[in-house]
Amino acid sequence: VSPFRGHLLPGQSLSVTASFLATEKASLDQVPVTLTTWRIKYKPGHPRGDVKWVHGLRATRPATEEEVNGGVPTFLRGGIPSVEAEVAEPEHEVAGGSEAKQDLLCTAKADAARYECETTNIHFATTAMFQARTYTFEVKNPSGTSLPFRFGFEDKAKKPSSANFALTRAVTANGLGSRDPMDPKHGPIPCPFSVEPAEGTIPAESSCQCTVRFAPEEVEDFCYLLAARMPTLPPDQEPLQVLLRGKAARPVAHVDLVDSPDYMSRRPLGAKNEKGVPGPIEASSCRVTELTSRGTRVRNTKRFCVHNPTATSYDFTWEACGEPDPSWRCLTPKGVVLSGKKGEMIFEYTPDSVGHAEAFFKFKIPAHGLEELFLFGGSVAEPEVSLDRARVDFHALMLGTVATERVHLENKEHLPFSFTFDRMSLGGADTIKGGAAGGGRPLLEISPMSGMVQPNSRVAVDVTFCPGEEVFQNFNLVCNVRRKPLALGLNVKGEGYAVHARLTASDVPTQAVQPPKAATPAEGQTPAAAAAAAAHSSPAGEELELAPLPAVNYVDFGSIYLNEARSKGMCVANQGRFNFDYLWTRNAKAAALGPMLEVRGAQLGGTVRKGGEVKTSWVFRPVNSEVDLEGCEFTCTVAGKFEYVVRLRGKGLKPALHFGFSHHDFGPCFTTPPGAPPVEEETVLRITNQDPSKNLSLDCTFEDSRVLSVECPPRVLEPGSSVEVALKFTPRDLVDYDFSVPFLVNGSTTVKVGVKGSGIPARLELANPSHALVAFGAVGEGGDDAVRTVKVVNRSKRALAFELVDPPYLGGQGKLEARDVSVHPAGLTTLQPRESAAVELRFAPAKRFGAFSEDLMAKFAGYERKLLTVTGSATGMSVALEQDTLPFGTVCAGSQMTKPLVLANNGDLPAQFRWHSPSLGPHFSLSPLEGRVLPGNEQTFQVTFAPTREDPDVRQEGMRLFVDGAAPLLLTCLGSCVPHPEEAKSELIFAGKARRSSAQTITVANPTAKPWFLTPVLTGDHWKCAGSCEVPANGSTAFEVTYFPLEMTAALPTGGNEKPPLEGTLFFALPTGSALLYNLRGTAEAPDAEATVQVECAAKKITPVSLGLRNWLPTPQRLEVAIELGEGVDPSSTTVAGTPTVDLPGGGTFDYVVKLKALKHGGPCRAKVTLTNPRTGEFLLYHVEATVGEPGAHEEKVRLEAACRQVARHLITIDNPLPPGAPVTFEGGGEDGWWSCSDPCVRVVRLGEMAGNKEGTFQVEYRPLKPLASPAQADLEFRIAELGTYKYSLTLVALPPAPDPSLRFESPLGGAQTETFTFRSFYRGPTTYACSVGQPAYFTLVEGETKAVGGCGAEWGGEEVKVTVRFEPEALGAIEDTLVVSPTGDAEAPGAEHRVRLTGVCRRPQPQGPFDVPPGGQRDIPVRNVFAVDREYVFRVDHPAFSVGSPMATIKAKESINCQVKYAPEADHPPGQAVTAKLFVSCPQAPDMPPWVFYLTEQVNSAGGLLSGFVP
Repeated sequence: VSPFRGHLLPGQSLSVTASFLATEKASLDQVPVTLTTWRIKYKPGHPRGDVKWVHGLRATRPATEEEVNGGVPTFLRGGIPSVEAEVAEPEHEVAGGSEAKQDLLCTAKADAARYECETTNIHFATTAMFQARTYTFEVKNPSGTSLPFRFGFEDKAKKPSSANFALTRAVTANGLGSRDPMDPKHGPIPCPFSVEPAEGTIPAESSCQCTVRFAPEEVEDFCYLLAARMPTLPPDQEPLQVLLRGKAARPVAHVDLVDSPDYMSRRPLGAKNEKGVPGPIEASSCRVTELTSRGTRVRNTKRFCVHNPTATSYDFTWEACGEPDPSWRCLTPKGVVLSGKKGEMIFEYTPDSVGHAEAFFKFKIPAHGLEELFLFGGSVAEPEVSLDRARVDFHALMLGTVATERVHLENKEHLPFSFTFDRMSLGGADTIKGGAAGGGRPLLEISPMSGMVQPNSRVAVDVTFCPGEEVFQNFNLVCNVRRKPLALGLNVKGEGYAVHARLTASDVPTQAVQPPKAATPAEGQTPAAAAAAAAHSSPAGEELELAPLPAVNYVDFGSIYLNEARSKGMCVANQGRFNFDYLWTRNAKAAALGPMLEVRGAQLGGTVRKGGEVKTSWVFRPVNSEVDLEGCEFTCTVAGKFEYVVRLRGKGLKPALHFGFSHHDFGPCFTTPPGAPPVEEETVLRITNQDPSKNLSLDCTFEDSRVLSVECPPRVLEPGSSVEVALKFTPRDLVDYDFSVPFLVNGSTTVKVGVKGSGIPARLELANPSHALVAFGAVGEGGDDAVRTVKVVNRSKRALAFELVDPPYLGGQGKLEARDVSVHPAGLTTLQPRESAAVELRFAPAKRFGAFSEDLMAKFAGYERKLLTVTGSATGMSVALEQDTLPFGTVCAGSQMTKPLVLANNGDLPAQFRWHSPSLGPHFSLSPLEGRVLPGNEQTFQVTFAPTREDPDVRQEGMRLFVDGAAPLLLTCLGSCVPHPEEAKSELIFAGKARRSSAQTITVANPTAKPWFLTPVLTGDHWKCAGSCEVPANGSTAFEVTYFPLEMTAALPTGGNEKPPLEGTLFFALPTGSALLYNLRGTAEAPDAEATVQVECAAKKITPVSLGLRNWLPTPQRLEVAIELGEGVDPSSTTVAGTPTVDLPGGGTFDYVVKLKALKHGGPCRAKVTLTNPRTGEFLLYHVEATVGEPGAHEEKVRLEAACRQVARHLITIDNPLPPGAPVTFEGGGEDGWWSCSDPCVRVVRLGEMAGNKEGTFQVEYRPLKPLASPAQADLEFRIAELGTYKYSLTLVALPPAPDPSLRFESPLGGAQTETFTFRSFYRGPTTYACSVGQPAYFTLVEGETKAVGGCGAEWGGEEVKVTVRFEPEALGAIEDTLVVSPTGDAEAPGAEHRVRLTGVCRRPQPQGPFDVPPGGQRDIPVRNVFAVDREYVFRVDHPAFSVGSPMATIKAKESINCQVKYAPEADHPPGQAVTAKLFVSCPQAPDMPPWVFYLTEQVNSAGGLLSGFVP
């Protein structure tokens, strides 16, 4: 980096150069280069200036004496010895903390430059002067760096070669020859070669296309070396050099004329040739040029030059041929072209009519015997002179109104054009008609009527329309433009209309004041009396029509009170056929009244539609002060020209009613909460009638609201009387209120009284918000009192009275009072704004109770809100037995009875208890004897009565329960023990299976006259019975005992001994004092299956099977699960799995789920589920039977979308659950028999082996043979012996085939070309394709119109089919056609065919030959009939030494014959010169078709010239 260190002054910049130098190939990507900057301050005395210092800066200074004497190199500057020395860094100080760093990321690549070019030599064919040839070659840069280059040329020809003269045609005798390139008279010959691009840079790993152009300007054999200078190329690599060679030939003349290549294809078929007869041009070569004239009678000039590159001058002539059109004229029919100069040729084309005009001229150079045919074609194009619009619509205009529209005549040509509007097209509209409403103007004016429009400009034409009568006008104006074949048209439309307006006033005393002449005296009446009668007002209520100026109309409103209103109606009606505008205006005095004089209804200005009317209402409403309408005036202007003047009269008076005040402010008031009684603020307004004579009615129209109410019923005030009105203000929201209370006087005048006030919140708050919760904590009962004090403050804008409220509890007692909490102060307290008060709370619990939380409420300003929350609790011990006496009833000796007893701890402390064992006595036992009961919990004791002796009255009193912290609790137990009567003893024997119920019934008889209600006592966990037994008097009851063994007595299935029988007793204590005792004995076998669960499932899907488990024991159990598949079930394709253990709650249920999955469908799949308690060996057994159906479609939706005959692919992967060594067998015969699909266009391919892998991959391919209108559905199946069937649902989308392929043919007329269209047939069976073309005259199916294919069978790749098409044209130009190859039979379907676009180009017949004809001999030349019908052909030669055997022959369609040509040399023919001729073959029945030309020659040694641009 240079410079790497320096100083930058403020506002300056510095250019830094980063250099990259590598000695070997390298590539750097975003390498950081760190720039470190500091802020510095120069030390005093430093001449800062504007010079920046950088490392290495050198400057010139005077040399010191030591430097001069020490031999340091010096130089004189201004006569003073000077030296150039490095400038030292200025002294400076670095500001602390100013260091800053930033990275510049640099990317560079170093590589050795090299190039690749396959071209080393370019040899151009012989090229005539003024012609050019090009050659393009490629230079590649394979290196990683860019490659700059610059081309240069080096002349390798040391001396002129004789070959420079070999290509010239003329000899020294006629003045033609080559100049000496080294002749100093002419100077050196310029280099004819050029290259593009001449210089540039080839990017890394890219290439450049270079084009060499050979354009000789002199005859020479050129040899140049094209060398590329590449600065970065290594020295050991050869530079790029290409040897260029080319020869130039000198023509006799060069015509600098651009041909019109497409004119011949557009030339009219019936045009005459150069001989003046209709038919094709017979000349073998013809130059064509074309001119287009913009309009007729326009002189068009065609100029071009003829160059003479020879050493002598020569004459030229232009000779007309055939019948040239008189529109063409040659201005240079003859002349001389000097040696080395060029002559200008001028032709004029001046058409008089529209159409094609042709002229044939021959250009001749007699001195050289050369001539060339030129065709000059001309046509007339419509000049681009037009109007910018073709229609002008003035719509409807009022009679006498003048409207002007401007159109522009635009000229986009380079010539001026004159124009004239045809007066006949005006139809007399430009004349002035008498009596018209146009005010002496014509109906239609055009300005200007004629003129000139300059080239590329436009002229404005004004069209003026002034209707004089109500008639629709339509004109089609004609504008003639000179030299323009077609005239321009302009349509002008318009309509005139008159205004038919009628203004009426209703309920208006109106008088019309007319000029004196309007009052005509009646017979015997004076003029003054007549004028008075005209000024008389009409009766009120009549509708009167208003008169326009000069008449004046009056409207009188009379006298009304202030705020009363009186209306007058006005109507503007349109009785005409067109809409018109109206506008009401008022004078300054009427406008100053503002809302006291309003116009309502329609707008003051607008449009009255035809047949419609606009009604307005004029309202006079005086307010505030008295008003006089004298001088107020309204004017209605209709259609902008008719005016109606209306003057107003009337007065407004004010009633005399005095109000005590007009404004009142209640100030801030507390808002009233919803549902609370309103807190009202009230004031009184006194209203007095001060009118001395009139009664005045008073009514308040204010609608009372929840905020403000006014008590003022309607009343009449006599003169001098008054009334007091109460205004009550009750704010509801925290807003400022501003009311306007209207009082209606005499039903018209409104007097408004302003009432203000604001709603403020009643804010009684705690001074300290943290006191919102007053927590007393746990206070012992009967202990010290707890006292808490809080402060409340009034934060309202006015004084606030409040009262503390303890919410009521049961019995009218407050909640806090019930909790022994007292509050002070207890009464009503008033606080001024910002004043505070102390609230004391005292908690003195007299007894124990639990934690409580109660709210203390505050009532103020109609609100009752929570002030704070009080929490606390009174702690103490509280335990009790559920009952202190426990009776057991009668128990037979040897038996026992157990009853529960509950101990409840309702206290706040845990209770430690223990029973006093000696107090329990010998007959009673209790469990547990000691323990601990947590607060709020219970402890249940099991008390057992087991009498040891017979005693009718067994009583145990004073059974003591000691509880720590509380007094002992006492319990008394009562019972009776009787012996078992022998007759009452029985034995019941049960046998069954574990956990299966079996019942036996016993009979209990009651011989007494009273019913018995017995309580059976049952021992033994394996039996169940009802809890009571009712035996009717003198009757019996069947009592059922159920045996439900909870365990097995038989030996376990896993081995072991049998268990002893299960035992129990059933005891009835009878009221007679006797008892019934039954000894119960039972055995239990292994349990049956709990259930057989049957399910139906689909293959390949996991099906959950729920087993309802029930715990037969009251205690929790953990069961181990074992699952066994049934006989015949293949474990490799079927799995049944579940959790290994199950935890059952005591006596509860649980849904245990096993998951079943079968890969193959078929018969039932069986499994056994055993759940065993490992400690006891007891078990539950369940059977699962599943019917496995056909597998459903796979969840994966496969969508395949392809164009016709194209393949779409999709991969499907399935899991392989089999062991690694297990085989995978694909069912079905053949290679593809293991899968099937409902669509024949689908196939499946296995990718790799599935056996031994965890998964298998398959490729689904879809190739439609015809497009489908909508997506189709198909079913795909895999069949694997070990894993079953896999099904997939396919969505198949067949799109139209890809864009049509194309075959291109290009053949001259008379020739033919054959191309082959190749496609593949994918039909499996034999198929026949129908082949057709639209133009069989040009395109022929070589192998016929049908193509039979044997079918590809199972081969997915299809069978290759080829269709050969032959193109043999009959006419020149391009021919488009379509080859359609469609299957027939069952395969036929729309869109299934192959469509190939055929493009054939027929060129002009190419000359053939030369055909050598021996002197005195003959030769057969083949000639073919290109037409599809038989045609007659004519044979003609253009040299007398040649002749044809037959001048005419008929050739059959598409066949060939031989034309015999004979050659007999002329006697005076000089030896050594070649005799050439042409054989012309033409078809008279196709006059537009050019002839076929065959060159005939006799080879001799001679040289001749060449005319550039002429076809030899």
